Amino acid sequence: MITKKEQKRLDKKELTRKDKEWALAVKKRDKSCVICGETKRLNAHHMFPRELKETRWLLENGISLCPGCHRFRINSAHRNPLWFYAQVEDEVLDLYKKINAEGLDILK
Repeated sequence: MITKKEQKRLDKKELTRKDKEWALAVKKRDKSCVICGETKRLNAHHMFPRELKETRWLLENGISLCPGCHRFRINSAHRNPLWFYAQVEDEVLDLYKKINAEGLDILK
């Protein structure tokens, strides 16, 4: 019999595995930072937060960014989200349309 603690550890391990698979697929699809074109050390970024279970592993919810565009520059996805969304407005709108078409209610 598995204890609750062991089950929690296994669940977290499975989430980590799925997150890594998702990130690899996003980076393989994009091949470069969608903002600046950098091709080295890419990060996969969730356009809608990964805490939203309905969209966490949707390939369309991911976008490849270099470390600077992801976190480190003043204008980056994490330091200046408004700037980021202005850069990828079309992708975000397309994702939102897909989510609505599938009937997912992410704005609860």
